[in-house]
Amino acid sequence: MSYILKNTSALINSRLTDTGREKLSQGNFNISYFQIGDSEVSYNVLDTFYNQSETMILEPAFNAQNSSGNPQSNKQNIKYPYYVKGFNGNTYGIPYMDSIASPVYNRAEPRGFFTGVTIEDFTYWSAYTDNQHVINSNYMIDMSTLSGSDVITVIYSGCNTTIARLPQEGDFITIYYDGRAKYDCGCGVTPTTTTTTTTLAPTTTTSTTLPCDTTTTTTTVFPEPTPVDVPNCGMSMFSCYGILTYRIVSVCNNELTLDRPTPDYSEMVSCCYARTLIYPPNMNNLYDSVTPLNHYNTDVINFESLCNSDELNVKIWNMNIPWSEDLAGLDNDNVKGYSDFGSIQYMGTKEYLGYQSNSGQTFYIDDTFSAETTDTYYYNSFGEIVKVQPEEQKAIAIIHYTNQTIDFYYGEKFALEPVSPPLPDDTVGNARNFKISLPSLMWHKNPDCCQGQSFWVDPPGLDEELNLFQINYVESRKILDMSQPGNRYYH
Repeated sequence: MSYILKNTSALINSRLTDTGREKLSQGNFNISYFQIGDSEVSYNVLDTFYNQSETMILEPAFNAQNSSGNPQSNKQNIKYPYYVKGFNGNTYGIPYMDSIASPVYNRAEPRGFFTGVTIEDFTYWSAYTDNQHVINSNYMIDMSTLSGSDVITVIYSGCNTTIARLPQEGDFITIYYDGRAKYDCGCGVTPTTTTTTTTLAPTTTTSTTLPCDTTTTTTTVFPEPTPVDVPNCGMSMFSCYGILTYRIVSVCNNELTLDRPTPDYSEMVSCCYARTLIYPPNMNNLYDSVTPLNHYNTDVINFESLCNSDELNVKIWNMNIPWSEDLAGLDNDNVKGYSDFGSIQYMGTKEYLGYQSNSGQTFYIDDTFSAETTDTYYYNSFGEIVKVQPEEQKAIAIIHYTNQTIDFYYGEKFALEPVSPPLPDDTVGNARNFKISLPSLMWHKNPDCCQGQSFWVDPPGLDEELNLFQINYVESRKILDMSQPGNRYYH
């Protein structure tokens, strides 16, 4: 036998007996009644000043209340049970359900690479340039030097002195061809923590071995990210201009070789400069860790510490676009085909959602199945609706928050409650709070001839009679009861 240890914060210590665990494994553990008492409390021997909380209480034996029968049978009942009511009668209580649903909403902070403010139907975008979002934001390009080559020359232009590191092979570089690089970037608040910063001079070097010497092999070890105070650094951007992203093939002093040619701006005068932002080659280098270890509190063995928030805040989401055939105009002899794209791993999601064949999805109109009906369509130049069947949808964009975090940032469920007047639109829990903004999305029918679009499940300012905010379902034609009444989604 043993006694219950008291150095825990539990209000009630409980134990399942052997029979209880057997019933639990069979799915037959149903509590039909309960009994409580004070069998090991002595009231008439100890002095009145004795603190009964110091009394040691036996742990329940595993073989108590077993069902083995004689000679192993053992019924360790409560010696002094409490009466359900008064001082006599029944000592067994019957459990009953009295649960009350109390929704608790947690407001998640915005995540991603961009921020935007919408004023009178126009969104003013900014790109984050702090060292928690980009590797380096301190370079620009004289656009007049771009002649359609895959080699560019970058010019140092201080934006944020606290950089993650210098650009290197394998990084991604996004170039904003708006000509405003001299005036579009800066930091509003200096970080309060003490950090070691690296500042790159424009062209000077003290090393006898140039960075582009092919005989030199450099191995870069990325430290695990650590929480630091982030300055308010941003770059204003105008999405009406070209925004293109390249992979850096090699770095030689201030010359970067890209994976494909840039546009030809050689006929421009030398007064327009394009800002560049350097991003890491994958999630782990800057935003996340390889394993969940860095997300844990160092005192994780103490289970009370699990009430604390995540030690490492993943500031971004992911987007993958799995293609099921080569893009129009792609020369597979010279360029890798869709099967070599990085998002090929997500092709199975297209199959699961029914995008690979017309037999994968089921749509209903007025409770009647129609094989020719799909929720995906577009308008042609004559204003006619052209329906796109599932097997014709060559690519989808999957936005997800996969990471190593141990916290449920979003509780695995988003609050999508309709706006309830007279509460303001930004009330916690309103579906209108949830939106996804893609400032670099190209859409040929944008009336402002600019890039970028924000997606809402409950768009503000639109006619409520359109009934846009409603639950929709897509059913499987393979296994009809795979997800009853179907995979739920919102437009």
